[in-house]
Amino acid sequence: MSDSRMLPLEIDDWSDTFGRGPIAKLKESLPFIVNARAKLVHRPRSVNVHKISSDYVRHLAIHYWCGGGSTGLKKFDFVAVPGENETLCARCEEKAVEAGRPSSDDLVGRHVHVGGVKVRRTCCLAEGN
Repeated sequence: MSDSRMLPLEIDDWSDTFGRGPIAKLKESLPFIVNARAKLVHRPRSVNVHKISSDYVRHLAIHYWCGGGSTGLKKFDFVAVPGENETLCARCEEKAVEAGRPSSDDLVGRHVHVGGVKVRRTCCLAEGN
């Protein structure tokens, strides 16, 4: 039986002549990914399980609606509700809603902060560059 908070995922069309493709493709997941090594919460678009060779453990490859992604096992969590002070990737939200997925506010039942991370150079401030 499926958890009502789970959302359907897209199934990647994967072809790899070296045989390193996914060994499993998840059909659904919780709607948000919190990555301990990142500032933004993302919305998963597809999730695959990979095993490169017998020398490596299985790991997840998560593709986000924004076009980014993460791989591994331990640095991220699938969650039904992001923290109240966390910020959701604006591009993920835009693309997911454009594809007909429910908005984050509708999924959570409250306002979800949406934004991005701006890169700012600080190395040359003293030089006036």
